[in-house]
Amino acid sequence: MPGIHGLRAVAALAVVIFHVHGIYQLDLPAYFSLIKTHFGLGVQLFFVLSAFSIFFSTHHRVGRSHWIQDYFIRRFFRIAPFFYLMILVWCAFSLFEFNHIFPAHEILFNFLFLFNFFPGKQDSIVWAGWTIGVEMVFYALMPVMLFYVSKIRLAIVLLLLGSLISIAARLSYDSQGELLKNYGHHAFLTQFGIFCAGIAGYFLYWRRNAYPELMDNKFFYHIMSILSITLMILLIFLPTESLINFGRADILLWAIAFALLSAGQAGCPWSILNNRLAFFLGERSFSIYLLHPLVIYLMKPAYSYAYSAINSSGAAFIACVAFTITALIPIIILSYVVIESPGIKLGQKLIVFLIQLRTRRIS
Repeated sequence: MPGIHGLRAVAALAVVIFHVHGIYQLDLPAYFSLIKTHFGLGVQLFFVLSAFSIFFSTHHRVGRSHWIQDYFIRRFFRIAPFFYLMILVWCAFSLFEFNHIFPAHEILFNFLFLFNFFPGKQDSIVWAGWTIGVEMVFYALMPVMLFYVSKIRLAIVLLLLGSLISIAARLSYDSQGELLKNYGHHAFLTQFGIFCAGIAGYFLYWRRNAYPELMDNKFFYHIMSILSITLMILLIFLPTESLINFGRADILLWAIAFALLSAGQAGCPWSILNNRLAFFLGERSFSIYLLHPLVIYLMKPAYSYAYSAINSSGAAFIACVAFTITALIPIIILSYVVIESPGIKLGQKLIVFLIQLRTRRIS
């Protein structure tokens, strides 16, 4: 689905731009204010796309022999090899750059993907790695949803239930002191409804199988994409303070917009998302996400030069983003070839090996 890859590229670039500003709090002109306020939502777009993609790739396998085992193997080898490497990289970097040694139990929690359960440690050793902690909890629960959520009305019920859980969790965390308030934004429960939106988005797209006459009807998918853009514009320009105060319900509305966009672009991708560059970046979005904080941290001299040499803060910021992306490209090419792709293939080989092993035992 090139549209989904294109949206992954958008999500990755939004997060990179958000952190180019955020890590060093670079000066931004007023007309770039959306970068500070909304580009961080690239993470929630990632979550929606993750749920959508897993249902797309796994829903048809439900009920087959050992489908749950195969699902967990695929998920583990997609995430773990690169994340484990980055844990080691950040442990070494923290030692040499900050003279800080992470305690053994914290490293263990990161390797076991348990750090999201511990307020104060939810951010992970890996910078921006909090999302991996959230995703892995969701992946663990996904087989239950894959088994029981088989129709769009059930997906909508799950979305409503997930939204209520996320709102209630956020309100609870916000009322219990600074530690839990900070934990709230990165906790699995507050993000659960976001993933549920992705599942609902999948079933909007999947209705093309239930209603074959829609398969060639591009209008149906264009309408979903247009509705999504319309909802996003309303969320940007209309006052949302009451939604923000009500357990960050605004983020759930953004998730619904992302779900509509995912369904629309999966069915009929727009050319801005359906091209070689978008596909290239989307396919390597995991590398972009895990590597960009370290690249940004190391780019401080280039950022200082840009802001000293360019009078316009807007132009200087654009230069900093360009520097960062230029530095990232060769690294993500290498990481995809050396780490990501071999990890995926290793998982596939393990699945094939287990199938052959079972066949031998039967014979």
